[in-house]
Amino acid sequence: VLESGTTDYLFASSYGFNIPSGARIDGIEVSSSRRAAKNIVRDDRVSLVKGGIILATNKAYKAGLWPTNVYAESRTYGGAADLWETNWTAEEVNAPDFGVALSAINESEYDTPLVAVDFIQVTVFYTPLPATTTTIDCGSGTAVIVYNSSLTCIATVTRSAGDSTPGGSVSWTTDGNGTFSISPCTLAGSGASATCTVTYTPDEVGDGLHRITATYAGDANYAESSGSQDVTVEKATPTLALTNSPVTYTGEQQAAAVVNSVPGEVSNIQYTDEA
Repeated sequence: VLESGTTDYLFASSYGFNIPSGARIDGIEVSSSRRAAKNIVRDDRVSLVKGGIILATNKAYKAGLWPTNVYAESRTYGGAADLWETNWTAEEVNAPDFGVALSAINESEYDTPLVAVDFIQVTVFYTPLPATTTTIDCGSGTAVIVYNSSLTCIATVTRSAGDSTPGGSVSWTTDGNGTFSISPCTLAGSGASATCTVTYTPDEVGDGLHRITATYAGDANYAESSGSQDVTVEKATPTLALTNSPVTYTGEQQAAAVVNSVPGEVSNIQYTDEA
């Protein structure tokens, strides 16, 4: 029974979509069969729900009333090329909190007709994107870097099909401690492959092995991908710089410092001169 005014939202969710990861969402169509006992009810809001939040776009059909026929045909909102004024990922559509929010309005101040929503159907139109492969070159084999220095790494993204060159960015991470300059890096190239370069500087030696991973975010034409390579971070060779500091013997204990030129290897050495 619908009293005068606007209803609360009816939420339809948990559709169980399984759109392939990286697919391009082209459009979303909503179909709903709803009816009222009297010709005094119309749509108030028909919006998609993204991440549990109702989108601002409202495709309610306010030009016509809800039908009174039990077997009335459904009304369609959106379409094969309609993204409802936002961008979508496959993960957002597959999520259980993706769905539709629907509300109605009773334009009569006196009647309280029975209303019903038989179903809310959602159709997602998408294009599977060609796969890519991402490879890393930080040096042949297991690359070696000496602590307190840097290493250059190149990511190469190659398409599996299509005509355009992969574009966009590559983000870099490591399971060790270190920094990348600059991450993400922007791909450049022509033909089937594109590359970008970063400089990796380890913050500590650790156990010697650092796994470096490059993740391609994908673009409008190609799916995301990632690749990894291990590098060995070796200890630097310590060197000492000794300063000859003449001391005049006074009969008292004397001390002088020897400073290590490689930070973190030898911190301080002292000697004493006693009578």
